[in-house]
Amino acid sequence: MNDRRRLPSPGPLVAWGLLLAILALLWTAAASAVFLWGTGLVRYFPFQGIAWVGQWWSYALYAPANSIVGRWLMFGAGAPTVFLGLVIYRLMQLRGGRVTRPGEVVRGSTDNHGHAEWMSMKEARDRFPGPHPSFGGVVVGEAYRVDQDKTAKLAFDPEKRETWGQGGKAALLVDPCKIGPTHSLVFAGSGGFKTVSAASTLVHWTGAAVVLDPSRELGPMLAMARANMGHKVVSLEPGTPNGINILDWIDVTQPLAETNVHAVVGWIFGEAEGGSSDADKFFRNWGKQLVACLLAHMLWDETLPAEAKTLRTLRAGIVTPEDQMRDVLEGIHAGSRSPLARDIAGTIKKIVPETFSGIYGNATSDTAWLSVAAYADLVSGGAEGTEPSCHTTELTEGKLTVFLQIPLKVLRDTPAVGRVLVGALLNALYEADGAVQGRVLFMLDEVRRLGPMKILEVARDAGRKYGITLQLLYQAEDQLVEQWG
Repeated sequence: MNDRRRLPSPGPLVAWGLLLAILALLWTAAASAVFLWGTGLVRYFPFQGIAWVGQWWSYALYAPANSIVGRWLMFGAGAPTVFLGLVIYRLMQLRGGRVTRPGEVVRGSTDNHGHAEWMSMKEARDRFPGPHPSFGGVVVGEAYRVDQDKTAKLAFDPEKRETWGQGGKAALLVDPCKIGPTHSLVFAGSGGFKTVSAASTLVHWTGAAVVLDPSRELGPMLAMARANMGHKVVSLEPGTPNGINILDWIDVTQPLAETNVHAVVGWIFGEAEGGSSDADKFFRNWGKQLVACLLAHMLWDETLPAEAKTLRTLRAGIVTPEDQMRDVLEGIHAGSRSPLARDIAGTIKKIVPETFSGIYGNATSDTAWLSVAAYADLVSGGAEGTEPSCHTTELTEGKLTVFLQIPLKVLRDTPAVGRVLVGALLNALYEADGAVQGRVLFMLDEVRRLGPMKILEVARDAGRKYGITLQLLYQAEDQLVEQWG
């Protein structure tokens, strides 16, 4: 049998020949234009018609030697050659990158835009291998790129399984929280499945946890699962008998106990609103000092039972009628066991009446939320006559889950309720100074409602030492800016 070789199709050859002819024509026109303009011959060969197009070749082949003509022949040839070279180089780049591999990113040659890139699934599995044996881990997602699945072109509908792809079946990526600060931020708008994501983490996190749950969905959904892990599960919600004493972590025998008094007062008052006048700031700061004085005196009072040292009792002292408050301060200055209380009382008790009224007014108005029984019970160990649902120090034992089920409208109108609860639970871990079983997860949804809290900044920067892992949930990036600036 004779070997037969298929002859190449003439189509590509014709196309390449046509392309080269067009490039040669364009090169000739550009070279001639530069040459005629540079030598001044354009007045004899104006850019009209086609007579000027081939002049570069005419002078290159037939003109006698002339320095000006020779120089501009080189310039005329160089300009289009460089331009066409750059065009061809770029086309080769595109052909080697986007044209043949449209899914890949074209890397820049400089650091102007950084070198960030998607983590491969192998890298993701290596970085997030699974839960820590002692306290579990934070679920990052699934080992699955939905954008590379055939379902990527379909709009996701949770009610239609055909739009899920491998979602719900792929292996989970779980951060064991061994590397780095262990904290995370979650940005997801309404309907972004934050609750589903949070639930996934809470069934894989076996250590202690504090969950700010304004939607009041996670507590009922996960209480049984957390209890099956051997946890004591506490749900704190205004209007129920449950509560914790947010002062129970303060040990007055410690040298820094007085700084803890100022911290609690800061949570009660919160940050001053922007645009406040100097006079407003003055009275607000002195109002905080008055509350700190009464709080320190109460905590150091050895005649008062420990269960009575609550914010409910503090509020009762703050609302002492103004005309009697000076007498109270006189007594504190004379015989309080707290040096801090004595010093502040001595400073305030003789202030002129007009100034004293402003200080008293700020102290009573900024603690007014404690006159709401539902709020006072929540932060004072429960309703009067009941035992606290738990002690803040139980977090250090690794077997306590606290759901802070504070409705969103309460957080919006009275963020101090959330601040004192979160602050007290965080400070209980600081006071333990690293003596914590495993790690404690603080999963705080709608955290922006708490406002700026210095204690969260400390947890962010130094929480690793104290066994604290933060997961802060926001609906959008602007909420992060609103909270922290």
